[in-house]
Amino acid sequence: MQGLFYDELEIGAVFSTARVTVTETAIIDFAFEWDPQPFHVDRIAAQNSVFGGIVGSGLHTLMTSYRLYYNHGLLKDTALAGLGFDEVRFKRPLRPNDTIQVVTTIIEKRPTRKPDRGIVCLRIETINQEDQLVMSMSLSALVATRGGLTLTNALPRAAIAATGETSEQRFARGMEVLRKIGGEGFDIPIKRLAEVSPDLARFTVEYPYGDVISRPGLELRLRQITTVSALIAEGSVQPQLKYHMTGFLNVGGQPRELVEILFVAVAVLGFPAAINAVGIVRDIFKDKKISFEALAPMADDGTGRYQRGLATLAALTNGDTGRVTKSLQAVSPELARWTVEFAYGDLLSRDGLDARAKQIAIISMLATVGNREELLRLNIEAALNRGVKREEIVEALIQLSIYAGFPASLNAFTLANAVFKEIDQRPASEPAASPVSAPVSEGRKERLDRGLATLQKTSAAAGTAVINGFNDLAPDIGKFIVEHSYGDIFSRPALDLKTRELAACSAMAAVATATTVVPLRVHVNAALTAGATPAEVIETLLNLIPYCGYPVVQQAVKVADEEIAKRQPK
Repeated sequence: MQGLFYDELEIGAVFSTARVTVTETAIIDFAFEWDPQPFHVDRIAAQNSVFGGIVGSGLHTLMTSYRLYYNHGLLKDTALAGLGFDEVRFKRPLRPNDTIQVVTTIIEKRPTRKPDRGIVCLRIETINQEDQLVMSMSLSALVATRGGLTLTNALPRAAIAATGETSEQRFARGMEVLRKIGGEGFDIPIKRLAEVSPDLARFTVEYPYGDVISRPGLELRLRQITTVSALIAEGSVQPQLKYHMTGFLNVGGQPRELVEILFVAVAVLGFPAAINAVGIVRDIFKDKKISFEALAPMADDGTGRYQRGLATLAALTNGDTGRVTKSLQAVSPELARWTVEFAYGDLLSRDGLDARAKQIAIISMLATVGNREELLRLNIEAALNRGVKREEIVEALIQLSIYAGFPASLNAFTLANAVFKEIDQRPASEPAASPVSAPVSEGRKERLDRGLATLQKTSAAAGTAVINGFNDLAPDIGKFIVEHSYGDIFSRPALDLKTRELAACSAMAAVATATTVVPLRVHVNAALTAGATPAEVIETLLNLIPYCGYPVVQQAVKVADEEIAKRQPK
């Protein structure tokens, strides 16, 4: 697929490549051919050198870095000529089994006398698995403008026809992308699928990876965030979610970012989706032997949550915070307040995931579940306000055709197109003024104490077990469950506890994804503890038949029956 044109490249834009591990054999083989100094080829001499062991030639580092940059496809077919390397600096040696990645930043653009081309200067930095800078350099290139001369349109028409892509070429390109994402054993799922349906195995590589994910308009890390977010929203595709969460790490995503996506999921999809994904993240870290230091819990007393949420919302809406809360205020002031305090103040204000990645994740989740037009519209605009380019939003929505299906993708495109047109026709105006004051939020301790008391009544469970259940990754998830779910919501007096728990059973059964099976079990038990009879639990589920269909209710009744049976005296 074609790279970016001169007029599509923005100064300051950053692109990250896949990673590659350089073995000692590769270092020695390269050095024997091109740079046979003793500390590159002789283990004993290298041990006694200033490096204390075999190190790669600087030329090896440079060439490997350039190949990573080239394979990324940033200027594929749009770079008309290279103009030179400058300021090549080797910051630390390349050692055996180092895993390196290239980060490219657009640092300068200038037009030429010919309107069909311009000069672009790139800063290329090579980093290792410890995020240490190994090499840096700048690269200048002559790049085509959109509509100008490219390596593709420079060919005669007959030659273009002769280079029409075959299925084999699409498959090969797809397998290369899949290799970057899947790492070791990347093709195992495809081979298993081919045992049943060779055609579907081929389609799975050609279209998703060969046609879509290989496109250059969205860096691979953000593409994996799109995929992971969509799969979390799907709710019942845990094997694929694990594969692509691992793939996110393989293409340069950081473990902390993966955990931070779960906080976004709490805000957009609810706790069950995030809690289910926690177990998958644990398994991935164990499989990859990642020693993860749990995210530090929030240390504030909670009274500034509304103010923090309002500031977050103002940044996303250009100051028009009432756009989110005004319609809710008259119907449910509590919902309006929780939206600001919890969704934006506790969850979406977190800084462990950069703003662009966070908005791509939110858009992907909302578009996947569908029927969220107002919020999807708001977050497409928010993405543009936070530095996401239109082309990147388009690429993410194209990719959702793979993981959420064409209907979800097409519906999201219709909305995005309307948003883009509205923005183009909107007169330039100053950002709306943000409120200068905000109510003081209730403190965390009060909410936590109330939540623990409510949890004890409904689940007969030690609240500390819930709180501490996420301490290895994200302690705040456990605290938020108690503070917000039980302290803010379930403790309210307008519904008695039994009714609340039966309503929760109904909700979990209706969602009917793999992420809600365990919560359904929890709330069936909580309903029984709160005074519901087994017959009332079952009747609550039977009430769903006209709305959800027989398969959903049959499954829910089986789960409920299992939990009821466990409580019967033996």
